[in-house]
Amino acid sequence: MNTWIKLAGLAFDMEDRESALKHFAHALSIDGSNSDIFFHRGQMFLIMEELEKSIADLKQCISMAPDFALAYMQLGIAQFRMNDFDQASASCKKAVDLAPHLPQVHNYYGEVLLNQGKGAEAKKSFEKASEIDPVFPDPVVNQGLLLLNTAPPNVEGALGLFDKAIQIDPQCQTAYIHRAQVLFQMQQYEKSLSEYETAIKWSKTEAELSEICAFREAALAQMEAAKVV
Repeated sequence: MNTWIKLAGLAFDMEDRESALKHFAHALSIDGSNSDIFFHRGQMFLIMEELEKSIADLKQCISMAPDFALAYMQLGIAQFRMNDFDQASASCKKAVDLAPHLPQVHNYYGEVLLNQGKGAEAKKSFEKASEIDPVFPDPVVNQGLLLLNTAPPNVEGALGLFDKAIQIDPQCQTAYIHRAQVLFQMQQYEKSLSEYETAIKWSKTEAELSEICAFREAALAQMEAAKVV
């Protein structure tokens, strides 16, 4: 069974989504009660931003494997993207309860809490994620975002944390994006463009690439407008 799941993953990585779906369908025809199939297909739908399909698969996975912490985490991410924040919070909290040793679950739970305006609780989740895995860059980036949400925003502190995340992982795309956005707000347009260019280099999906290119074009337009003025 793992062979078909791996083949589906390889096909998806090669952007052959049709073959990936066929491999998953074949796997299910062999064993329709295998929770891993629904989990991995749910992940694929999540990356494709087909969120309703992702949620359906992940819920099916959880019904078969109620203690599968990562399925709850992925479900929480999908629900978050659907703006169902209460359900996202409940799913991520369940993931934390099931697997408190995993830094990812604390980080994602912190992101949901931050979105709900629960900064103090979010900070604890991000710090816990970093405590478990000091070389996990995502909670460091999120702690930077938390500083930008204080009153007044701690811009220098945030930039320092984005830099720290990049030192941990030079391919940390989100750190470059947030650095670019802060520099853009500071009207440092050329530096902002440079950060976007680096983020583009580490894009993993078409959706990511499209979003970053849009940000980059906005920064470029603003820089050209500033030259005219």
